[in-house]
Amino acid sequence: MLGNRRRASSRRPFGAKMWLFLMAALFAALASSAAMAGGAAKNPPLIIGAIEDRSGPSAVVSKPVIQTLRVQIPDINKRGGILKRKVVLITEDDQGNPTLTPALVRRLIDRGARAVIMASGSASAVAAKPVLKQTQRIGIAPTNISPAIVTPPDNEWSFSVAPSSGGMGLLYGLAWKALGIKKVAFLADQTPTITGAMPAVEAALAKLGIEVVAKELVPMTATDASPQVLRIQQARPDAVFVQSLGNQLEIVEQRTLKRLMPNTPRFGMPSLGAQTSTWALAQPSDLDGLVYTSTLTAKNPRTVALTKLLKSHLGKSYVITDYNAQAYAALQLLQEAFERAGSEDPVKVRDALESTKGFKAPFGQPAFKLSYGPERHFASAGVCGFVLSVFKGNKPGGAWPKYQPRCS
Repeated sequence: MLGNRRRASSRRPFGAKMWLFLMAALFAALASSAAMAGGAAKNPPLIIGAIEDRSGPSAVVSKPVIQTLRVQIPDINKRGGILKRKVVLITEDDQGNPTLTPALVRRLIDRGARAVIMASGSASAVAAKPVLKQTQRIGIAPTNISPAIVTPPDNEWSFSVAPSSGGMGLLYGLAWKALGIKKVAFLADQTPTITGAMPAVEAALAKLGIEVVAKELVPMTATDASPQVLRIQQARPDAVFVQSLGNQLEIVEQRTLKRLMPNTPRFGMPSLGAQTSTWALAQPSDLDGLVYTSTLTAKNPRTVALTKLLKSHLGKSYVITDYNAQAYAALQLLQEAFERAGSEDPVKVRDALESTKGFKAPFGQPAFKLSYGPERHFASAGVCGFVLSVFKGNKPGGAWPKYQPRCS
């Protein structure tokens, strides 16, 4: 019995030590968790929201924007994030329907978004303006070209990045004037985004003495544009400017023009040139000779660097478009504004963004720079954000040799 008691008592110190060790480990773990929780509370993620279009008319534009952000944000986080905080992207899908956009923007803000990237159509970016103003959140539209995004009313918190429809009109006006084209016709999609951009184009052309002799709209469901093109034919334009969101509808428009007006020069917007999946829908030579506005040139070293970055993540065969570069610029501009503001305070960040001057863009001519101001919420001014390109066959064939903007 005594021997048993001795053996039992000899085990007690070991058990006590083990108990103390376990308790110490538990307290250490709790302290570590508390420290991590405290750190997370001090440095919560910086949430950036995005309105995208996954299935509507702007889906082909929205997809490369979101792809770019999903490459860019991890790269930012590897470099320390924004304000030393991890950046997180959250999205909502408005299906390209501007009537859905305001509620979805508000939902993003309720989920913690400190700024919203408008990656759907121009009409969606316009529809978001009142909510952005009311909630004091920056909305930045990377690819949209409508001047209504950044003009009154309710434009105090809305910004754009891409060259505008007015800038496009100025560029084409200068090119047409140099080439002796005096009369043009518009063939356009019957969508809010396109019809909203047309007046700025026409105003820019009028200042240069270019007459618009016909304007024809093609419904989104059309499978043939012959009635519209035949009416344009009667107006005898020197050239036709197709204003379209691209997709199957622009293929229909371009095919009809090629068939009924084969000798009339055709000009277009960036849409089709940036929609790699749409080219295959065209019949042989449907697009051959089509001149369109692009914003990419291998002469811009920042475009080259971005191309390398995206291909390293998305594959060597990935085709970089205007939309990728403009999305990348939008988040760069936001990042700089947050860092200059030194906080996430909405007014300070908005004021910092307005103070942006001479930002070297990853698109446009090599000398092209982006700037904002208190009364100027469009970053791209003039024509140097553009490159005129031409289709050869049914694929982009590089810079158009007949005219390029002069930039230094």
